[in-house]
Amino acid sequence: MDFSEEEIYELITKFLSGEATPDEAMQLEEWKEESIDHSEFYAHAVRLWEQVSGDASCPESTNKAWEKLAGKKTGNNKKKFTLKVILKVAAAVILMVSAGALLFKINHTPQREYSIMLDAGNNFLRDTLPDNSIVVLDKQSGFQYGADDNSRKAILKGQAWFCIQGIDGKPFEIETRYFKIKVLGTTFHVSVEKEFQSVTVTNGAVLLITPHDTLLVSANQKGCYLPSSGRLTLYRKIDINEMAYATHQFYFDDTRLEDICAKLASVYGRKMVIADESLKSMRMTAEFQNESLQDIMVIIAQTLHVHFKQTNDSIIIHEKNSD
Repeated sequence: MDFSEEEIYELITKFLSGEATPDEAMQLEEWKEESIDHSEFYAHAVRLWEQVSGDASCPESTNKAWEKLAGKKTGNNKKKFTLKVILKVAAAVILMVSAGALLFKINHTPQREYSIMLDAGNNFLRDTLPDNSIVVLDKQSGFQYGADDNSRKAILKGQAWFCIQGIDGKPFEIETRYFKIKVLGTTFHVSVEKEFQSVTVTNGAVLLITPHDTLLVSANQKGCYLPSSGRLTLYRKIDINEMAYATHQFYFDDTRLEDICAKLASVYGRKMVIADESLKSMRMTAEFQNESLQDIMVIIAQTLHVHFKQTNDSIIIHEKNSD
């Protein structure tokens, strides 16, 4: 992509401060992927941003860093960034630091008052935040939320599905144990487990931030973090079933009946019993959108030529000729 010197600096600054739109974030990602020079330049910019974030007075060493960064080339035209543009952006960074729009530093977040505290306990929990954003907590998950004039911040433990309302000048950020999620107006699912953490995006985009890396995750992509390696990884395929507890949307692709029943049981809170062992390996392809469990079971029975019956707390599946 063809950006001028000033345009690329402004885009990077907006992106790191959480002011970029999803389209701008994707433009920056495409620019980074065009060449190794672009990728290295962005990495230098992130490190410099972190340095400025730590000291809004912009010491001499920071000015020298901007000067060194000016030697980085931005594309095939081999044009170098001018010191005038660099210092202009440095000043913008300092201004944003003073305003509180800082890049997140893991485990060094200032204390803030969280006005909303949610604990799902043994049930799924759905709540609408004051900004009309929606959060659905999985069982045994917890969520804290607070906002001021310049930002919206949250802490998540466990799993949750979000539909976040974009507000200009008021970014939404979610902290987990190992990374921070900077939301760019989107719908997504977060899973926070001891050995594995992930963010699955279905609409819009989010930026994942660790102390050493950043990763843009766009629609129909999944970003993962492994604490053992400390690396962020992008996957270009998602599983909508992992957020079905919030959306009641399922997609089964040649899936075993035993696995289908396990997912339905976890979402609808009903015990699913397959009475005949031979039925467990039967496979089915189907998509369900906000269907009741009764309607889903009717479709399964018709498709696989089985029968089911309901008790007070269970659904039992068996062959048609069984009692």
